[in-house]
Amino acid sequence: MKNHLFFLFLLFCSAMSVAAQNNVYSVQVGVDIQYGRLSKNCTGIGICGVSLSGSSNAKNQLMAANNGEIILRMNKAELIDAFKGNSEIENNRFAMQEDYQFPPAVFQKLKKEAPYIGETEKNLMLKKGNYSLRQEGEHVIISIKN
Repeated sequence: MKNHLFFLFLLFCSAMSVAAQNNVYSVQVGVDIQYGRLSKNCTGIGICGVSLSGSSNAKNQLMAANNGEIILRMNKAELIDAFKGNSEIENNRFAMQEDYQFPPAVFQKLKKEAPYIGETEKNLMLKKGNYSLRQEGEHVIISIKN
C-alpha cells in the first residue's frame, strides 16, 4: 500500500511539473514584423517595427499565456530571409542591439484579450540583449515577459 501511495505521489508531482512547463497560450494577436534597428533606418539586427496584422492567418503572433508570460512567435522563413548569413539566427540566438517598445495599439489589443498581462504598455518591451530562440515547427519563439 505504501508503494502504491508513493507511486501516485510521484505521478502527481510529475504531472504538475509538466503542467507548469507547458503554458497554455490562450490569446494570439496577429502581427507584422519589420526587422532591423530603428535608429539605423531599419537596417542591422533587431526588431524595427511591429504592427497589428490585417490578416486572419498572420505569419507572426504575439501570444499571452494563462500565467502572464508573453511571447513573440515569428515565422522562421521570414526571420532567416531578413538576416541571411547571420550565424546567430542559425544557432538559435537573436540579438536585440537596442530596446524595442511595442506600440500602444499592439499592447492594447493584447491587453483587451488578456487583461491579466499587466497594467502598462511599458511591460511590453524587448530589451537590448541576446535572446534564445525556441523552435516550434515553422516558427521561432522569443519570450518577452515571464
